[in-house]
Amino acid sequence: MPVALAKLTPPRLTRVVRRERLHRLLDADASPPVAWFGAAAGAGKTTAAAEFLASRHIPRFWYRVDAGDLDLASFFFYLACGVPAARKRKSLPIFGPEFAEQPVSFARRFFRDFFAHLPTGSALVFDDIHVAAETLLPAIIAIAIEELPPDFRLFLLSRSPPPSTFASFRATDRLGVVDESVLRFDDHEASALIRVRLGATADTRLQQCLQAAARGWAAGLVLLSEQAVRSGTIDTQVTDGPGHLLFHYFAREVVGHMLDTDQQFI
Repeated sequence: MPVALAKLTPPRLTRVVRRERLHRLLDADASPPVAWFGAAAGAGKTTAAAEFLASRHIPRFWYRVDAGDLDLASFFFYLACGVPAARKRKSLPIFGPEFAEQPVSFARRFFRDFFAHLPTGSALVFDDIHVAAETLLPAIIAIAIEELPPDFRLFLLSRSPPPSTFASFRATDRLGVVDESVLRFDDHEASALIRVRLGATADTRLQQCLQAAARGWAAGLVLLSEQAVRSGTIDTQVTDGPGHLLFHYFAREVVGHMLDTDQQFI
């Protein structure tokens, strides 16, 4: 039996809330086929994408970019591993040394075959693509956008905005941007998440304090909720954002005690 690789496994969703506001923006009839989730760490990009696809029952194929993908042969190898064995009617192209001088033309051939192996209406997700922003990978992903079949979706998750080379995709409504302002929890969503996280301890006053302190920031809502469960109080200074020194201290103290699924959330 093949071993499931972490980089090809979608995040497990526990103690999350349905965000219908965000779902309406992402639904195919209202959104471009390619969505760039661009926001800082802790904005909730991964959970937002995964929860939407799960709620819409869209077959999803997850790929978490890491330092190993700076080698294109490794990138294409692991991407091919993401195709279910039952759907591999024939082998996908292999990136050998003969393609070192023509990676873009190889990518076009690869993605045509790759998408042909997936169920109609599938979504391909590239998570953490900022890791390889300074390499050829953006050019390779541009080919994936060009070769994306009708009724398919492509979600690109990054801590950075789209590269300038993707401007033509935005101009032709091929690519839409889901930025930090969209990802921030509104009052209704934040209240629902706090209730899920706090459970029986979610008294109205604590909820209101936590909601005001987090200001819609996903990581703030999760970390403050975790602190409230553990100590019954919250440290409002933590919500100054991911660049604040107190955030890093607070994250170390709290995240270490959290479940893996909760750590994925933030």
